[in-house]
Amino acid sequence: MNPDKPLGPVVAVSVGKMSVGISEPSAAETVEVGRLCAVPHEDSNSWLIGMIDQIRRTPESSTEGPKVAMMDVTMIGQFISRDKGGGQFKRGTDAYPRLGTACFHLDGEHLLKLLQSVNATFDPQERFELGTFTLDQSARASISGNRFFQRHAAVLGSTGSGKSWTVALLLEKASQLKSANIVLFDLHGEYQPLSDEKTGFSQRLKIAGPGDLKSPGDDVLFLPYWLLNRDDLFSVIADIRQETAYNQASRFARHIFDLKAEWRDENGLDEELASMTMDSPVPFEIDELIERLEQDNYGMVPGARSEKKGPWNGLLTKPLERLRSKVADRRNGFLFQPPDQHLEPDWLQNFASRLLLAGGDHPGIKVIDLSEVPSDLLPIVVATLARIMYQIQFWTVSEDRLPFCLVCDEAHLYLPRQDQADGLQTQALSSFEKIAKEGRKYGVSLLVVSQRPSDVSTTILSQCSNMLTLRLTNNLDQGVVRRLLPDGMQGVYSALPILETGEGLLLGDAVALPTRIRLDAPNCRPISATRDFWLDWTKQSNSEDTIAAAVAAMRRQSRQVN
Repeated sequence: MNPDKPLGPVVAVSVGKMSVGISEPSAAETVEVGRLCAVPHEDSNSWLIGMIDQIRRTPESSTEGPKVAMMDVTMIGQFISRDKGGGQFKRGTDAYPRLGTACFHLDGEHLLKLLQSVNATFDPQERFELGTFTLDQSARASISGNRFFQRHAAVLGSTGSGKSWTVALLLEKASQLKSANIVLFDLHGEYQPLSDEKTGFSQRLKIAGPGDLKSPGDDVLFLPYWLLNRDDLFSVIADIRQETAYNQASRFARHIFDLKAEWRDENGLDEELASMTMDSPVPFEIDELIERLEQDNYGMVPGARSEKKGPWNGLLTKPLERLRSKVADRRNGFLFQPPDQHLEPDWLQNFASRLLLAGGDHPGIKVIDLSEVPSDLLPIVVATLARIMYQIQFWTVSEDRLPFCLVCDEAHLYLPRQDQADGLQTQALSSFEKIAKEGRKYGVSLLVVSQRPSDVSTTILSQCSNMLTLRLTNNLDQGVVRRLLPDGMQGVYSALPILETGEGLLLGDAVALPTRIRLDAPNCRPISATRDFWLDWTKQSNSEDTIAAAVAAMRRQSRQVN
């Protein structure tokens, strides 16, 4: 900023906006959309800071004097300088410039001074660095960890823009805390390096695949069918579009409640579970359910002269066939073929401890590998995990709650917009929208990650108070981000399709200055890099053994060799 060479005077002022006339051609050539400018305030130690949204040519003569260009500026804050150096940046402003006040380009040591004051906005204990400011790469960019995680956040960007690296960086930074508590839903197994014994920092848990059923390892998770609530379970085992679906569901519910009550009484928990409901996570045996449904479906009752068909005879054939098919399918083994221990009273406590314990000997960052979960069951699996964790947090005594964050990678696959959701996705949306609306009161937050924000639930995205947006090239996706941005941030929005890989726009409560940053590369990198087709074709080849191994894995539906 050169005090002897202002860009020009302020010629128009409105709420949160101002227009500046640029008098010199040389000055017009130096301004860029997205850069910062400053206008002195009445207080000699205070400057109003603005971001340039638009620059346009004008006739060289006007009533305000000769102008070669005009620029529209959104006022974003106020900088109060200190006599001994440094200063304080305050987001927003309660003052506006007067007409004719000179406006200056903010650069050099003045820009660095401002950016350093931005980092100092939050207490040192709650801020962490993500990279450098694009405006001045000598200045580190920090955000408030409290505000980022407690108010929901979204990481958005097209394929190849650096989303997975960004998620890995966030988890890596959080892992340095004593009791960070984050659960990442990994749909493709790409975050496996984060759990490497030598270089990783997280615990890997894997939803059981077909190859894990016979002898599951210590890192394998089963999700027994009885953890699903009534609607989720019936959505999995029946066609809810059938006219008789409601009656079928009521019969299923009656038997399931009875079986849960019998398990309760057999284990001496009749007092503890006296107020049990149909949706209480209480074990029962699926084979017993099938047997009772078969009795209904094929059962006869006494008639006036001889036996006649019972009231449910023949009405449960289709859901019974579907249920048997689901139970027998080894791909669904994590759901319908759990080890016998799942019927023990303390199984749920041990299951929840693996997901929620953090600190001490318990790794706080948990990566749940869902790569072998059938795609049609994915929404229910993720929703059930989230619901169980949320409910345990809800029922924990307030002062004993340790906050946790759920990282929803590839969220568009299981958290779609309502008008695009099928039956299972609708059930998943119900759980996550409840967390999005109410979770912060109980110490549960969401980090939504997606390459297609236009396909993600608008209810969930609208609850995200922080956004880290990487390159977005699709017009529909850009439009979603634009609607979520504060008014007057069009200069920031216009940069979305031209961001470089690993560069993002950071906006929200966690950052004092909405800005463009270059993210650091994580030390532990996920397996997500785009393959170099041309170079790979030049340097390497495959073999029959490679194809044979892949075919064998495809047949057994598992990459593990027993």
